[in-house]
Amino acid sequence: MRVLLAAVSTCAAYYLRSGSGIGGDDVNSTATTGALGVSVNSSAMAAANSTANHTFRPAKVGSCQCIYYSSYEKSKVTEVFATGGPTTVQEAPKDPENAQFYMPPRGDCWLILNTALKTKSEKDQYNLRISELAVCEMVGFAPSGCKPFCQIDLRVPLPYNNDEVDDIASCIATAALTKLKGMEVNRDSTAVFGGLVKTKAGIRLKSYSDVPGHIDEKLKTAYVQSYKYAVIPKADEATYKKTKHYEKKDDPLYYDREFHAALCDTLGCVVDYATR
Repeated sequence: MRVLLAAVSTCAAYYLRSGSGIGGDDVNSTATTGALGVSVNSSAMAAANSTANHTFRPAKVGSCQCIYYSSYEKSKVTEVFATGGPTTVQEAPKDPENAQFYMPPRGDCWLILNTALKTKSEKDQYNLRISELAVCEMVGFAPSGCKPFCQIDLRVPLPYNNDEVDDIASCIATAALTKLKGMEVNRDSTAVFGGLVKTKAGIRLKSYSDVPGHIDEKLKTAYVQSYKYAVIPKADEATYKKTKHYEKKDDPLYYDREFHAALCDTLGCVVDYATR
């Protein structure tokens, strides 16, 4: 009998944790529900389901929580983080043949970012280069004791959806910069998405989508996973203002806890939120 009761208890606990939909965000209830699938008459249950889908972790130097699905982590928020460095390197690796057609030149940037991938796609190479340039631009001179080049090794799980590779460079740069500067990232506070692009004004976060629903989906993921902030590109501000989140952001019946979309244009802005 005790075995049977234990089994029933375990099944019940699993059911309450799992829910349905993305990260278990759909709460079964006969009460009226908000646009996120959260029952407005069951805030406590919604919070419990939201929290159950996020494992709280201590702060970590050289990390960024990125809003994309990785089959490696089986999560819609994937951690990009530094695995080594900074290490002094005497010579930068040569750019691949025809690299000028898909990524900007290194110029005088002293940072080298490396991943364990033996074969890197053009998008992978672009992300590493644009992240290198973003960090060099923000930091300026190479740290003492790390010249002429400074290498940082990273773990960047591949997005399950290849289209999302275009929107993770800000996460790579954040992980690299916080490793270089020894800055602790609050891994339970901020989730990020957004690519990087070189402009006349410098390296900036590039637009993710002109479809409000696409941005809403990213924000929903961050909310369900219990993050306080979701960093999105400022280039998408006009689209963001058409989202359901923007319409309901001040409605306590829509969000049962504090949650914000943070519009960022620069790497410095992203790092500011990531280290809060």
